[in-house]
Amino acid sequence: MTLYAYFDYTLPDPSPVIGWIDTDFYNNTLPDFRDLLILTQEQWDAKLSDPSGWAVSSGVLAPYTPPIPLPQQAQTTLAEKLADGIAITSASLPGVNGTYALDPQSTAQIFQIGSFANSFGVFPSEDTLQLYPDIDSMLHEFSVPVFVAFLRGVASLVSDMQMQAGIMSQGGTPVWPTQARNII
Repeated sequence: MTLYAYFDYTLPDPSPVIGWIDTDFYNNTLPDFRDLLILTQEQWDAKLSDPSGWAVSSGVLAPYTPPIPLPQQAQTTLAEKLADGIAITSASLPGVNGTYALDPQSTAQIFQIGSFANSFGVFPSEDTLQLYPDIDSMLHEFSVPVFVAFLRGVASLVSDMQMQAGIMSQGGTPVWPTQARNII
């Protein structure tokens, strides 16, 4: 009986193990000998006790964690950055200064309220002032022009961040924008 780790020797180290062969149970022609690493019984048993991942590196069997695919890395990084929110500073209405959430629900709400205010000159409540919470749930009072400026700041930041995530997912180097905006 011979035990093998099957890998692609043409890949750079570490080359992930793509299969395990026990010649007592393998009735096919063996792959190219360069793609096979002979294992001891202890190594074979170790791969059974820790099936998370293995690779061949410099001719030795080693634990292996595959890299996270770039699109997944980009989305994770984007989500982490969005979780940090946006720091808003208003020259005309300093009472709105604060950090605001950018999770999908908050962003959608900002877009809905801001778009309504921009279109009709009042908030959905028909008032000219709107209370809106920052990331710590502290309420701030916005006027229509300041909320519309807030919407523009959020829209530009989220768009910039999504563009950088797209660059990252394609293997480029993102240049993440500063998560702060000065508004009117």
